Amino acid sequence: MLRRLFSILVATAAALTAQSPLTTTFANNNSGSIGGAVYFTLAAVNVSGVTIPSLDLNLGPQGVSGTIDVYVALGAAVSPFAPSGTWQPWSLANPVTAVAPGSATPLNLNRPIELGQGCVLTVAVVANGLRHHYTNGSLAYPPGTLYGGLTPTVGLQNIHLQLMAGEATNVPFAGARLTPRIVNTTLRYTVGGKCPNLATVTPVGQGCLAEYRSFYELFPPGTMDLAGKRVRGTSVMGNAGAPYVVTVEPSLATFSRVNPDIMTPLAIPSNGEVAVGTAAWGGQVHVGEDCKIAAFSGLTQGPPSAAAMLSQGFSNYCAWFDVDLSRGGGVYWVEGGGTPPYLIRVLYENVQPLGGGPGYSVEFSFHRSSGNFTIDFAISNPPNNTPWLVGYGAGVDPGPTDLSGLLSLYVPAQDVLPLTLAPLGGSRPWQGPNLFRVETSNIPTASLWHLGYVGFSTLPRPFRLDVFGFPSGCSAYCSLDVLMDMTAFPPPSLAWTALPLGGGSSWWGLPFCVQSFALPDFVGPRDRSSNGLSCVIGGL
Repeated sequence: MLRRLFSILVATAAALTAQSPLTTTFANNNSGSIGGAVYFTLAAVNVSGVTIPSLDLNLGPQGVSGTIDVYVALGAAVSPFAPSGTWQPWSLANPVTAVAPGSATPLNLNRPIELGQGCVLTVAVVANGLRHHYTNGSLAYPPGTLYGGLTPTVGLQNIHLQLMAGEATNVPFAGARLTPRIVNTTLRYTVGGKCPNLATVTPVGQGCLAEYRSFYELFPPGTMDLAGKRVRGTSVMGNAGAPYVVTVEPSLATFSRVNPDIMTPLAIPSNGEVAVGTAAWGGQVHVGEDCKIAAFSGLTQGPPSAAAMLSQGFSNYCAWFDVDLSRGGGVYWVEGGGTPPYLIRVLYENVQPLGGGPGYSVEFSFHRSSGNFTIDFAISNPPNNTPWLVGYGAGVDPGPTDLSGLLSLYVPAQDVLPLTLAPLGGSRPWQGPNLFRVETSNIPTASLWHLGYVGFSTLPRPFRLDVFGFPSGCSAYCSLDVLMDMTAFPPPSLAWTALPLGGGSSWWGLPFCVQSFALPDFVGPRDRSSNGLSCVIGGL
């Protein structure tokens, strides 16, 4: 009984194996240009699938060597034969030497074509340095369903594999489609294979900026070093209020009440404020005597105090010193820049501190829609006998900020944009062999290190990093399992390998996550985290 069963199994295996290969024809009656391509579609019939490690092609000129590139796309092709999906490189630079036209030129693929039951792949075979010989016309197609109900014009099948042919082009993926054309091939396969899963890359979250929900620097008398400088706050959210990216650059202000706009004088009472402009946030912009502006009334006046600035209960923008307008100078304002107006400029021109002394000029520019602002300090008359508090208060104390340390003659885009991680040139994590390459952009110019990580899970919710000294809004999106890149003094954009992927299909369907960091300060308020990339390894 056992012997009889063994004989049946052997006979069945021999019958299955005997179905390989699947051959179209080598009776060519046409050929394409050197460097051209032929196209056909494959589907696995049996439940076990198939794997095609080698095939024969009809190539020329005789005795000439070249290489064959194989591209695939998921899904069946209907006329015109270009598939709806994107062509993906599958097996490139396979060396081959053409034999006589009408004969089979053997080709071993450095990456076998693999299909599971129900898989449909459209295949492009590009002959580099060679030409394809192929056949005009069609092949009789046996009865049965194919390609999810699509009806092919030409086709061939056995009990394991189906082939629909096809077209040709003299330039790969371009130019006139030559149809119908039957690829001259023999597909040598083994039983067993999997559907090549689609490799996917999905962005997760967003990168953070060197942002501040509040920032300030308290200057004792004689130490204010912002004369001739502009403090710029760029709103991260794109509307009024924190958080802000803060930079310092050379001042561009005119400190003139008639240039570039004619400004209106303000009569501000001692230790008081006035409201100007059209409605914003339910109220007007309030201008205080002591070189402060805010969206709401109730500005604290008098000697500068960080605690008072942070406890106002509303956003306030400060170049705060104790001003005495009765000693001279003036405060002016103008509103403009669109319909309705959206930009308010306030100029403190040659105002003097309480107790007397040289006059100082400070100009605020405030965009009420975006929330962006600048504070400019005149290059003349640097303060030397009064304390100053420069910054923005939103009720959160970040600790003192060295504003002069943020100085940059030109503010690079990467210093005001979030750290961004994206696949390099459309790279995807397909198991090739292949290198899944990514690029980190907007790396701050002062960064000491770039760190690129791979995790084998995406965190169920972002993990806040501000508790470790990062700016607010910085988060980890991936488990930090493997350090893949550590680059000192990185350029503004850095390409790096997130994951090398060997051949085969053992990792198909495996999820992983990628993220990067830029560290100017070895974990501090200027460090950045990027968005994450949630990925799945596939065959395409």
